[in-house]
Amino acid sequence: MGDKNTKFFHDMVKRNAMRNSISVITKPNGSAITTAYDIAHEFVAFYISLLGTDVQTSPVDDEVFDWGPKGLVTSKAYEYFRPKLTRQPWKATIWKAFIPPKYSFILWLGLRGRLATRDRLAFLQEDLTCSLCINTNETAKHLFFECPFSTCVWSDIRQWLGINRRMSTILSVVKRLKKEKTGSSVQNKARLLALACTVYSLWRHRNEVIFEGKAPCPEGLVISIRITVYMLLLTLFPYRMFAL
Repeated sequence: MGDKNTKFFHDMVKRNAMRNSISVITKPNGSAITTAYDIAHEFVAFYISLLGTDVQTSPVDDEVFDWGPKGLVTSKAYEYFRPKLTRQPWKATIWKAFIPPKYSFILWLGLRGRLATRDRLAFLQEDLTCSLCINTNETAKHLFFECPFSTCVWSDIRQWLGINRRMSTILSVVKRLKKEKTGSSVQNKARLLALACTVYSLWRHRNEVIFEGKAPCPEGLVISIRITVYMLLLTLFPYRMFAL
């Protein structure tokens, strides 16, 4: 059994216990405290005086904290405090597997008002004039739907797609994307791609005019959009024939 049953071992344990214990406390008034209960109570009172007064807390909310088989469940607490965002119905519309991510990203920025149009860069004290028409200050609404350049592009694209109703905001474009459920699957995807590609191409063409010095050309942009959509459809449906 080793040394644990010897008198030497038990005496050593008692000596160590005595060294690690407090047998008496003398209070400021000179009185002595000797019982273990009173000593513990005095220590508690002393630490409370150091840390301050008691703070009243609200009872634990069972909707936030709960005791499960493996202890305290905190997932409910995370859900309770996590900011709740409004689900946007257009998210499922713009993030499609067959729509190039760069198209979806520009649509997403436009819907959130985050495209770096010149009106949003006014703090840089640069020229705010639209680079495509050189007539009006550039805003997202003007650039995509009010500028004579973009109006011309949209007119040709809508005629090509057989869409009569004019669109005036990026949100209206996305709503049109969501409504395109008539016709064959190929026709649906063609319209979705064409609308997304038009928004992206207008933004890219605007950047090329500003940063590369290209001349605005609505006819050339429409041709580029139609060829791009045609090539994307060939990738999706390699055994189908399409007409530009």
